Amino acid sequence: MAVYTPTAGSPLAFHLLVDPPTRETRQQISERLIPGSNNAIVDVIGKAVTKIRGQARFDGYAALKTFEGAVGTGGLLQWTEEPAGVAVIFVSLERNRVTPNDIHLAQVEFWLT
Repeated sequence: MAVYTPTAGSPLAFHLLVDPPTRETRQQISERLIPGSNNAIVDVIGKAVTKIRGQARFDGYAALKTFEGAVGTGGLLQWTEEPAGVAVIFVSLERNRVTPNDIHLAQVEFWLT
């Protein structure tokens, strides 16, 4: 079970299936070779961003629609690995399956702020 609470909204409960537990932190850099030498210049371009990606389960179409409305908001994400919660931006939701029992499965992505 997980809860996402948008900054200006109510808590939204859902099932976060992080299997495998995809968590990615990346720093962007560039490398330029100096013409006529064996030296390179490395520039740090961007700040490291940690991304939490996983599959979410929503029990009913209404719950899925509510979460679609929260995409693009900042808030607090709580789940078993982070019971106190972490500040995130809810970046994307992509539904990929609907079961006959009105259970909706979707890929979700959050960025830590």
